[in-house]
Formats: sequence, C-alpha cells, structure tokens
Amino acid sequence: MKKQRICSTWLGLLWVIFVGTLLHFVYGWTGENRVVGLYAPVSESSWEHLKLLFTPFLIYTIAEYFWLGKQYRGYLLVRAEGVWLGMLTILSSFYTYQGILGFHCLPLDILTFLAGAGVCARFCHRRLERAQGSNWLGLAILAATLLAFGVFSEAPPQFGMFLPPDAVALIQ
Repeated sequence: MKKQRICSTWLGLLWVIFVGTLLHFVYGWTGENRVVGLYAPVSESSWEHLKLLFTPFLIYTIAEYFWLGKQYRGYLLVRAEGVWLGMLTILSSFYTYQGILGFHCLPLDILTFLAGAGVCARFCHRRLERAQGSNWLGLAILAATLLAFGVFSEAPPQFGMFLPPDAVALIQ
C-alpha cells in the first residue's frame, strides 16, 4: 500500500506540473472558448494562475479516488486541504518575491507554481495515512473552489489578485 501511495504521489505531481503547464495555453488554443476559460487561465492575474494547480489536481484527485482514495477515511478532505495549501504557497511566494524585488520575473513565477505543486503533493502524501474527517466536507470544499473559479473568471472582483498585473499598476 505504501509503494502505491508513493507511486501515486509522484505520478500526481508530474501530472499537475505537465497538465498545469499546458493549461496555461489552452484558453488561447481554443480561440478563447468561454467554457474552457472557466477552468483555464483567461488573464495574467494571480487568481487565474491558481487554476494551473487546481484544475489538474482536481482531475487527478477524481482518478486517484477510485484507485486509492476509497481506502482512506477523509481522503477528499486531505486533498482539499492540500490544494488550498498549494495555492496559498503560490500566492505567498509570488507576492513576497514581487514585494522584495519590486517587479515581475517569469522564472520566479514558474518556481512559485512548482513550489505550490510540491507543497501540495507532499502535504497530501504525508497527511493521508492519518486522514480523518469527512469526505463530504472535502467534496464541498473542492466543489466550492471549482465554482469560485468559474464565477470569478466570468465576473472578477476589481481588486488585488483578481486583476492582471498591468491593471494593478494602473490603480496604484
């Protein structure tokens, strides 16, 4: 069982990195399809870039649930906590480095994504053996997050992380 979990963690991490990287371009490749834009980045805002982690992570979570997840109580709650921790890692790293440097740097943006994916994978792997809680609560958190991505893609609030960097600079 432990070897399966290790294998699944590595496969999941590679999946998230590969699919998340491709997802950055999918909205443009589909001619800016609105349905695709609900769950793939439609702008350069921090919020939109969290989809690079969340969407492939959610797809992998659904697949992994049928392979391993049913064996763990609280599997979906652990996964929801893990993806939120990964997204918070991305946001905190991004805003910290930008605050220190005072400018945007693509290689550091890529590293924030990789760090978020790594933190997410490690947390889920380590926490799964001790998983407690409700799968229903985890499902509700994942569903609410998915819904929020769709809603805020269509009607983003006009502040902070929901705005592209060039729009934020205009406000300041």
